[in-house]
Amino acid sequence: MSDAGLRSPEDVLQTLGRLDPEDRRWILDNLPSDARTRLAALTSGRPATGDATSAARAAEAVAVLRVTSSARMVEALHAEPAWLVHSVVFASDWPWRRQVLRRLPATLRLEAARLERTGARLAPAAGEFLLRALARRVGTEADEAGATDSRFESLLRRFGAGGRRP
Repeated sequence: MSDAGLRSPEDVLQTLGRLDPEDRRWILDNLPSDARTRLAALTSGRPATGDATSAARAAEAVAVLRVTSSARMVEALHAEPAWLVHSVVFASDWPWRRQVLRRLPATLRLEAARLERTGARLAPAAGEFLLRALARRVGTEADEAGATDSRFESLLRRFGAGGRRP
């Protein structure tokens, strides 16, 4: 491959992302340390001035997820792709991890376990974004569920038919 197509950091990252995981791992393992450091800086996605704010938002998301019930986490994750489930379930030593893994569909559980064995990880900024989005979703749905008067309204909201009374 010529370097004509690799003019920006985004081009390099997209090319690496399209590679087979073993090839990508080999390339990353054999990069000089200064190139690996530059690549890590490119993928972190964090401006230096926003570190405190980003860390506070990430800590808040972790706190929300830590106290979320295992049943709620299974509900939130059961239809998600394995990479997302893996990224959430193994992001921390959650109190609900074992129960969630036991209750997920077998194929999803096996694929998430395979990803953990291979050491797959999202870039830190992507992992934090994922946890913040899930914490918002879990918190919002829990708030909405608590505000309903009936299970029927909850089902209507879940299937997109409204659910809020005027």
